[in-house]
Amino acid sequence: MQSKDLKESDKKALEAQFKKQGITEEKIDLWIDENDLLVKKEESFEAEGGSSSENTVFSSDYGTEVEVSAPPPSQTLDSSQVNGSSGAGLS
Repeated sequence: MQSKDLKESDKKALEAQFKKQGITEEKIDLWIDENDLLVKKEESFEAEGGSSSENTVFSSDYGTEVEVSAPPPSQTLDSSQVNGSSGAGLS
């Protein structure tokens, strides 16, 4: 979501999603450059039962033209096929 303000309805939807997934704590740190572009994002969460996850994403080269083509269907799968997920959860 590209908004400086999180609507109350969006906040409640996120809280409901986290609760459904058993997430008890979520932390996101963002590094934004002088052009208001995302440079780095660190995200971590803890869930019921002691599971946790951390990831870091770096962003750069905004505006660079790239060529992208979809992989053949034999190299893809629906997210609902991963770990029995409904596709809405974190894996």
